[in-house]
Amino acid sequence: MAIGMPQLLLILILALVIFGPKKLPDLGASLGKTIREFRDSTKDITDSIAKPIKEITDELAKPIQEINKEVVAPLKESMEGLDLNLSVDIANPLQSVTDSMTSIGKDISSSFTSDGKK
Repeated sequence: MAIGMPQLLLILILALVIFGPKKLPDLGASLGKTIREFRDSTKDITDSIAKPIKEITDELAKPIQEINKEVVAPLKESMEGLDLNLSVDIANPLQSVTDSMTSIGKDISSSFTSDGKK
């Protein structure tokens, strides 16, 4: 629910009528200070929570980075020259296995029929 210009104007006129022109600037200043203090206190609270969480996650990330340096990166480098053709159909991951089995079956079947009768 947003406050439009007519509603804001009505609120300002009511505040002027209720508090008068002399106290209105003081009320505005105190409201501004209150909002600033609230914003500062919420920032302090979020910082006090976020800082320990960041320290913990950074500490947990160190072993993972070490593993990446010592194991994964050299493994990737050694496999760069290989053409493994490891593409898998995501929709049907067993399709390549099924195709291979069908191909092997056809090879076996053709070997029986080409040599005569075995």
